Amino acid sequence: MSLVISRTIFLFSYGGDYLMNILEFSVDGINYSVHFILVRPIEVKIDDTTKHLSAGVEANLVCRAYGARPPPLFTWWMDNVLKEELGVVIEL
Repeated sequence: MSLVISRTIFLFSYGGDYLMNILEFSVDGINYSVHFILVRPIEVKIDDTTKHLSAGVEANLVCRAYGARPPPLFTWWMDNVLKEELGVVIEL
């Protein structure tokens, strides 16, 4: 018997330096467990390469996170609205 179990876990906020979560399941009477250890970034910086911001003028902002495991997923928000149309470049 072949069985695939898929589960997505979203963690939006947690306290402390790391979070450990254990997902346990059973297939054909065999117990399995998967351990997740998430390490929050040591440092997060937003760099402004234009140095001066003005209304109506394009700006290049770079968000950098250091020390996170796994690498973080960045999203940009303005006035409580997710800015999905922004170009995103991810460097590891």
